[in-house]
Amino acid sequence: MRDFENMGQLAQLPTRKERAFPSVIQERHWRYSTASKTASQLLNRIAAQAALFVYTAPLSD
Repeated sequence: MRDFENMGQLAQLPTRKERAFPSVIQERHWRYSTASKTASQLLNRIAAQAALFVYTAPLSD
C-alpha cells in the first residue's frame, strides 16, 4: 500500500496555472471569419471538375 502512496506523490499534477497544453489540444481562435463562396465561384468550380471528368473519360469505340 505504501508503494501506491509513493507513486501517487510522484504523479501529482502541477497547479492549473503551471500547466500548459500544446497548441494541438487548445482550440485556435480565428480572428477573421472566412468569406462565404458566391454562386459564381461555386459554378466555376463545378465547371472545372466537369471539364476534368470529360477530359479524362475513356473513349469508347
